Amino acid sequence: MNIRIKSFSFIEMLFTMLILTIAAHLLPLLIKQAVLFNSHYTSTQYIELELFARDITQSIVTSQHKLTIIHPQKFSIATSKNQTYSYSYKNGKVIKQVNDTGYIILLNNVLSFRVATIATHHLAIHLKLVEKGEYFEKTIYL
Repeated sequence: MNIRIKSFSFIEMLFTMLILTIAAHLLPLLIKQAVLFNSHYTSTQYIELELFARDITQSIVTSQHKLTIIHPQKFSIATSKNQTYSYSYKNGKVIKQVNDTGYIILLNNVLSFRVATIATHHLAIHLKLVEKGEYFEKTIYL
């Protein structure tokens, strides 16, 4: 009597175990990378920083290169259109004023803000920010 039982062969079982082992080793790495990318791309602080740097860069490009540092937490830029853009730190926010009237909040949750000149037309802006309990520092060179 020849009875045939349908089942997996030993080679098929080894191949399946190999695939499961590779998947089990890669899964924690994939989860770690997904969490890392998710925290970076959903963070509004990075987007606000980029918009802040873009705004100041645009003001400097249209200016007559008259950068004036009033004190370490405030500087102004005189433009060719007879306007003065002032950037200052008040109450944990970095604000922008045009001709010292009104204001636009550019950054929130700022712990410290310092401005220094590197050369005659270049700025270094040192920021310390907090978001979701995490502190990070950023220096922007313009």
